[in-house]
Amino acid sequence: MLRSTLTLSLCLILAPALAAQSYPRAGQVADLSTIAHEIAGQVTIVDADTLLVEHFFYDGGGARAFFRLGRDESEASFAAGFLQLTPELAPRRFVDATFTLELPAGTTLDGWNAISAWCVPFGFSMGKGTFMDPPCAPAAMSARNGSGVNPVVLRGLTQPVLGANWSIGLDCAGNAAGSAIVIGASSPLAGVATPFGEILIGGPRVFRAVLPHTSTETFFSLAIPARTALCGLSLAVQGGCTGAPGARLSNALDLVLGG
Repeated sequence: MLRSTLTLSLCLILAPALAAQSYPRAGQVADLSTIAHEIAGQVTIVDADTLLVEHFFYDGGGARAFFRLGRDESEASFAAGFLQLTPELAPRRFVDATFTLELPAGTTLDGWNAISAWCVPFGFSMGKGTFMDPPCAPAAMSARNGSGVNPVVLRGLTQPVLGANWSIGLDCAGNAAGSAIVIGASSPLAGVATPFGEILIGGPRVFRAVLPHTSTETFFSLAIPARTALCGLSLAVQGGCTGAPGARLSNALDLVLGG
């Protein structure tokens, strides 16, 4: 059996979904350990030069305290070769506080892998953590076919896992030679009747791929970038085959991108 295969990269195709988090490390989180002065909280990378501090606690009792970035979570890294952020924490008291930290102009988070609430006079971390990707739920995929009038000819061959290729097959054996078309959109539809079958996807289009077919199953492979911003993204995918006796729509596949 002839196998036509198209490989696409979703790096550009999924650009709208990534636009809000264009920095590759956006979404990484550091959980602050509690070492002294009741320090606790989470620090999330927003973009190349912005951090979001949430659920932050500090009793205000430290003498001259600042957030510092280090190459790693060692005390030596925060004591030398560090990047110190303003404003000063002490002597203010924080209770479940939320605020942002901006890096100095012209600097980015590249190479800074850990953060510390640092006591300057005594030279130690009152709380610290390493930036890591948050847990990503497993990828998921399920078939859907509206009222059942469309032929079930679209199948997923692999799960839509971040950092891997997602492979699908569209069987156009019921048509004479023509085009095999696969379209991904942002939302599922219950089913909109057309002369070609039911439309089962809607919302903004995410991708469109077309290959010639010779009345065989046509294979598409889409490279999903390993980007935290895509974790949990939902997509609805539907295929279509052209060629005699006429164009027809397939069933749909509903995806959740994951780990």
